[in-house]
Formats: sequence, structure tokens, C-alpha cells
Amino acid sequence: MTNPFFDMQPETLPDGSFSPVWPGSASSKMKIDVAVNAEGKVLVLHEKAFPDYLEWVEFDAQTGEMTFITAGGKLQDLGLIIHPPMNKHVARAHEVCTICVRNNEIRDMGLLPLTVRNKNEGDHHGS
Repeated sequence: MTNPFFDMQPETLPDGSFSPVWPGSASSKMKIDVAVNAEGKVLVLHEKAFPDYLEWVEFDAQTGEMTFITAGGKLQDLGLIIHPPMNKHVARAHEVCTICVRNNEIRDMGLLPLTVRNKNEGDHHGS
């Protein structure tokens, strides 16, 4: 089920099937940023709804890339690289809090599980 508050439709491939990836990154569609502290608390602040309801977040500690996985299994790349030393703090996290802020008001919040790839790589950067 797609999010009724988001106007982007899934991309159709030439064979008529749907792409598993939403076109463009989240940062190309809206203002979005990541805040993290040394204890591994991760916040993603964004101004628009995602194209579908989010189920979890994946983070690659080696590349610093964050990807959102929707309820329908589609991928939405953050479009920003999380650099050292922040990447090692994100790699320690187990969840991500998403906060949609519009007109200086919190419009929606979610707490999503975080899966970390290359976890040990993130601990080596910036040390």
C-alpha cells in the first residue's frame, strides 16, 4: 500500500514489472538529515512522507550508506553518506527514530529496526 501523502508512483520497468527501488534518493525528494550521538541513538529528520510505509532501515558501516525498506519491499536510498566518526555510532545502533517535521511541528514519528552490514568496518573508521 502506497502512502497517500506522497505523490510519487513506483517506477515501471520496460517489461511492465515494477522496480524494487524508488527512483531518486530521499535527499533528492525532500530535506532530510541524520543526527546521531555517541550512545548510538539515531534520528532521521525529514520534511515529507516517504513513498510507502517504512518497515526497517539498513546501514552499511563501510560505505556509510543508509537505505530505507518499505512495507512493500521497495528500497529508498538516503542519498547522503554518513562519514566517520558518525558511522561507527550508527553501526552500534539497533533502531532509528524517524521524525517528519513540517512548519516547525512534528507531524509523524516512527521507530524502525536497524540492520547493519559490515558492522566491524564502521568501528575502524575514525578511530
